[in-house]
Amino acid sequence: MPFNLPGFILAQVRFHRTGVGGIPPADDVINTFAFNVSDVSGGVASVRALLTAFYTTPPQGMSNSIRDFMAKTLRAMTIVTRAADAPAGTQPDEFPVTTWVPPETTSLLPPDVAVCCSYRALPTFGRSGRGRIYLGPLNQGAIDNASGLVTPNFQTIINARAKVLAEGVEGTNAIWGIASRTKNAWMRINTGYVDDHFDTQRRRDPGTEQFGRHPDEWVRTP
Repeated sequence: MPFNLPGFILAQVRFHRTGVGGIPPADDVINTFAFNVSDVSGGVASVRALLTAFYTTPPQGMSNSIRDFMAKTLRAMTIVTRAADAPAGTQPDEFPVTTWVPPETTSLLPPDVAVCCSYRALPTFGRSGRGRIYLGPLNQGAIDNASGLVTPNFQTIINARAKVLAEGVEGTNAIWGIASRTKNAWMRINTGYVDDHFDTQRRRDPGTEQFGRHPDEWVRTP
């Protein structure tokens, strides 16, 4: 069942990756969002502004943004939006974020390592009222070298930006929530958190599969 209620915008933030160390360009990294808007045509600009700020603007009183912890292989950022009730076959709107400049930190974490931002609605409606965003790939600024865990600073930044996104900003005409395809319903996000442990997302990318595998394959002794 699709989520197709009127008054909502579905959005994807796509980070376009480039390969390093001879690996060809890799697949996009995608985060998905759903917003309740009072006016869909005017709400698109608000969604773009909110999502751009989520990744690129430091929380109040802090000097770093989420972008500062991301990998330099994320060379471009595009926000893709469409109305939830748009007819089948409608082309989404694509908005390149020209202010996206990846950090040039050369020390990177493994490309499948990410930090998970979890959130849930109230009431939760079981699994339908929960969601998560995986932020990555990352540079080594995201890891606490003493503990091997996510740095508290990065956790604080993600939490602060997610809270702003969930609360909505007066005059922006967009509120972040969870779109349930099984129930064809939208739920406003009430709370969330960021783990101090890293997560991994295995991406079946032909480039990394072909060039990243060790050439010697082990065989069990009979």
